[in-house]
Amino acid sequence: MLCIIHKWFVSRSLDTGKKLPGFVSSHLRHCGGCRNFYHLSGSLSRRLARDGEVYLRERDEILNERINSALTAKPEPVVVKKRNPMQIFVPAFAAALFVLVVAMGIILQNTKARAPGANPNPLNGLAELVPGETISLPEIAGRVQSPMESEMTGLKQSVGSAAKFLISCLDIKINPE
Repeated sequence: MLCIIHKWFVSRSLDTGKKLPGFVSSHLRHCGGCRNFYHLSGSLSRRLARDGEVYLRERDEILNERINSALTAKPEPVVVKKRNPMQIFVPAFAAALFVLVVAMGIILQNTKARAPGANPNPLNGLAELVPGETISLPEIAGRVQSPMESEMTGLKQSVGSAAKFLISCLDIKINPE
């Protein structure tokens, strides 16, 4: 684990030309793998410098022509278009208007309009549910569907419609033969 850190310091030292820290130098004296890495990395940098000189001598004319043509070519001026202020304000105004409409929709959805003089007591509506005859409490409870049953019915319908949709999309043709 620590060898990775020491090898990083070796690479950094060879890349930047800075001196190795003292703890890395002492580690190189004791660790053969890191010492081999240090010698290999140093030989690679020397070999790269030597090969670069050979390559540049061979390609000197072509490289010089490319450099001179790049230096003598005048760059074309870049035209900066002025921004139209409407390009900034129209999207911002549309976003603000959208947020306002959504907020108003939420506020209006949560407040129910009541007729003036309406009785706010919700229990007064129970008399309309029960006809003129008297019905016992267990009969009233039997007429009300439990939330669990309504949830199960809704889930059955959803699963059934999803299954029908998947079957229609897959187009499975099973021959009973």
